Amino acid sequence: MFRIKARSYFGFLFGVMGGLCSGVLLANPCMDGIRVESVNVRLLDLDDINLPDFSALKGVFLTDSLLSSIADESHQILKEQGYWESTVTVESILQSPENCGAEIQLAIDPGLQTPLEGYRWIGLETLQPSFLEQLPALRAGERVLPSDRKRVRQTLLSTGFFRDVDEGRWEMGQQGLVLQFTVEELRQNALDGMIGYAPGPNGDGLLAGYGDLQLRNLLLPGNELTLRYEQLSRSVSRLDATVRQTYPAGLPVSLAVGVHFLQQDTLYLQQEFRAEGEYFLSAGFAVTGSGQFGRVRAVSTLQPDTRSTSWGLGFRWFSLDHAVVPKRGYDVRMIGEVELRTRIGVSETSTQELPARQRIQRFQYSGKVYIAAANRWVFALRNELRHMVSGSFLSTDLYRFGGTNTVRGYAEDQFRAATLAWADLEPRFLLDQETYLFVFGAYGWYDRPETWSRQVADSNAQDRSGVRKSAWIGSFGAGIAYQTPLGMMRISYALSPDDTFSSSKIHVALGLQ
Repeated sequence: MFRIKARSYFGFLFGVMGGLCSGVLLANPCMDGIRVESVNVRLLDLDDINLPDFSALKGVFLTDSLLSSIADESHQILKEQGYWESTVTVESILQSPENCGAEIQLAIDPGLQTPLEGYRWIGLETLQPSFLEQLPALRAGERVLPSDRKRVRQTLLSTGFFRDVDEGRWEMGQQGLVLQFTVEELRQNALDGMIGYAPGPNGDGLLAGYGDLQLRNLLLPGNELTLRYEQLSRSVSRLDATVRQTYPAGLPVSLAVGVHFLQQDTLYLQQEFRAEGEYFLSAGFAVTGSGQFGRVRAVSTLQPDTRSTSWGLGFRWFSLDHAVVPKRGYDVRMIGEVELRTRIGVSETSTQELPARQRIQRFQYSGKVYIAAANRWVFALRNELRHMVSGSFLSTDLYRFGGTNTVRGYAEDQFRAATLAWADLEPRFLLDQETYLFVFGAYGWYDRPETWSRQVADSNAQDRSGVRKSAWIGSFGAGIAYQTPLGMMRISYALSPDDTFSSSKIHVALGLQ
């Protein structure tokens, strides 16, 4: 991209190193070489460009490689300001025989700012290039900076369309730079499932699991339909259905609507309708918002029926280098919500303790961090913090956690809490790009407040009474994740302090991505 003129200076320098200064043989030749006294830069045509500072080079030996590094640094600084075809000319090298020093005079012509000509895609199967070119903030005709490549790649990974996106590379086109990416799309139709088994002492083991179905690009590029069914225990099941549209009409947003059902045998049914969205302010930062309408239908001996509306606002920071098996990066989410709950039924017992209207405040934080510690080692850290504030609590208000997606080694949604915090550290040893062995350890704390209900709310929960309880929990385990012709297979063995090796939890998951 750049040129160094007056290359004859390079050959002249070898004569200088041999003891000649300005072509004159000195009485006391410069046996130690010639050192730089100063580097002066003259900018051609423009005067509003940041120039490199070479003051630190004073006293450094003058060599061919030094001049090349000066030119490289000058060109890099100009690239960062959008000038990719600059010319660096060594106009003169003035030598001082007295102290064997040299003053270097450079002339820099930045040229014209280099625009983006367009994108080139390798590996596309279903998505159209015209749709993808609307996603990045960098559009054709705009000035190009070296950091744009990384930002565009992160934007592509964050869409959820790709399994992997390479680092990308710049190529000079007819009218500017072309940014080329090799991509691997996720499948149009994807299945994901998990089965967990916890052996019982009398042979009455517990099976739990979930199944996901994802249909992508059904009507428009970027839309997605997700159906998820979970069997948390013999008596608790959950169903979710979500429709999402990412980058509609090229706008940097993601919009979704969905419904959620949770059935606890004949005790209660939770129904929720939720709308949420993300606005991508940059390649790694988004503002999130949500609104939700909920309804709980319960037996009168447990609690009165309620309905609620809630809305929330949050933020998301993210930067992952792979959609399925990341090795570097992070994904951090924070959201605050306000819920207004209204009692619409009367329990057979006294309802004086439960207000007709109640405001509930919620705060949620979750984070995932991936650190490539060595050639084959990756450390995956997950953590979560949730807290809710209310004057009174129903069992259906509390957060549900425990199991394969939170604290492994416990039954699915075994715990209920108003405040919880846990962390999970998983060192991974990579056998290849998408196959690894892992061990993990999890530790956390939760606080379950006294709930209004005096009855048994959930036969699957370890905490079955309405009294307050706080406890520390932990688990550990090991497993393997490997790529199969069908998809990513993950097998794990988890054990909590309350278990024996014969009663530990075994999870088998298969994702057809």
